[in-house]
Amino acid sequence: MLQNAKLSKLAAGLLISFCLLSTYSAFGIEVYGYVAGSKKAQPLTLSQVQSLQRLSHGGVPTWLAVVSELNTSSPKVHIIDQDYFDTVESKYGTHQAYCDYMGITKGATDYIKRLKAEGRPRYFMPYTLYIRSNGQWVLQNRRYVFKDNSANFAASLIKSQDTFQRKLSGMLSGNAAFVTYQAPNSHHRPNTETAQGLSDIEALNNQGFDVITEDNL
Repeated sequence: MLQNAKLSKLAAGLLISFCLLSTYSAFGIEVYGYVAGSKKAQPLTLSQVQSLQRLSHGGVPTWLAVVSELNTSSPKVHIIDQDYFDTVESKYGTHQAYCDYMGITKGATDYIKRLKAEGRPRYFMPYTLYIRSNGQWVLQNRRYVFKDNSANFAASLIKSQDTFQRKLSGMLSGNAAFVTYQAPNSHHRPNTETAQGLSDIEALNNQGFDVITEDNL
């Protein structure tokens, strides 16, 4: 039974992938990423975005992404080539490797400073983007120490999802849900098991956004 459920989920993920490819052909996108031979983020074509998809959680279409220039009126969405940047050494993994390569950040210390929003506006936010079998899209911010209050933290997430909606129009319908962590005594946010994390969830809910756990992807 469990094996059949996993196969069904994988099949659903592949079907979503096919549908997304058809959607891409009908709608424009405005996202950036790695193109071999360039040290600057380049506009990605529809087929390039599709090629960067992976399947996770038993068949859920998944991308690693960054929203940069989050403290401006014109943020940008970047889709990361995991095959390339997983192999680039960095303290904080694939997202940092991409950000350093593209000049969004300059090393591990700068990466954290620009991210955590302590004494300065948040410049970027790293994400995993999922599209569930029911078509709902989900954003998961990565596991870092964020220093701002719930209102500002939620504002960063919501501004990011607005940017995804605009830049991936046609591929993403409706509002995103956000992944909530379930980690007692942890800095992970949002989080069903800490006071700070519950405050973050309340701030998102108050703006009309739902949260789900990783188990429910």
